[in-house]
Amino acid sequence: MQAALRGTGEIAFLNVREEGQFGEGHPFFAVNAPYSRLELDIGALVPRLATPVVLLDEGDGLAVKAAQRLAALGYSDLAAVEGGVAAWVAAGYEIYKSVNSRLKAFAEVVEHAFHTPAIEAAELARLKDEGADLVILDSRTPRNSRASMCPAPSAARGRNWWRSSTHSSARRSNWWSSPAPGARGASSVRKA
Repeated sequence: MQAALRGTGEIAFLNVREEGQFGEGHPFFAVNAPYSRLELDIGALVPRLATPVVLLDEGDGLAVKAAQRLAALGYSDLAAVEGGVAAWVAAGYEIYKSVNSRLKAFAEVVEHAFHTPAIEAAELARLKDEGADLVILDSRTPRNSRASMCPAPSAARGRNWWRSSTHSSARRSNWWSSPAPGARGASSVRKA
């Protein structure tokens, strides 16, 4: 399994547990495809029927049931991780807690690669109260944004942030982004 994930070939690694279980811990490259929605979501997640599909469950046999459902839909290269997530962990592999771990990991890579400064929420509030020239972007999903708001953010979802960051006023402003899900405070994505 690890060799397939590190390889260059196509593979779909689907975690068939429900979203809450998925958020409690999953392999980094696993995509949540809840068993309860499998037939509804599979076409968008894995459009080619010949794609190798590896299924992961809680060790409760749900991956085998999911494989049977997918076989009935025409998928031909199916496998299940024996023992589920517990076996994955027992084999020494890491799991990530969060449904947005790839977004958080990306934010951390950017932070380390570009040495972006960090700012605590209290400091950001102070700067805002003092009328500092700030542009605050919230690149999280609308759902996550509503769950914990950043003070007066402008929505800049995903690729829209990159377009916004080249705006001429950006060169004169301090840019701050709300944190990736699970992070504390607010992390800087650009400070001019």
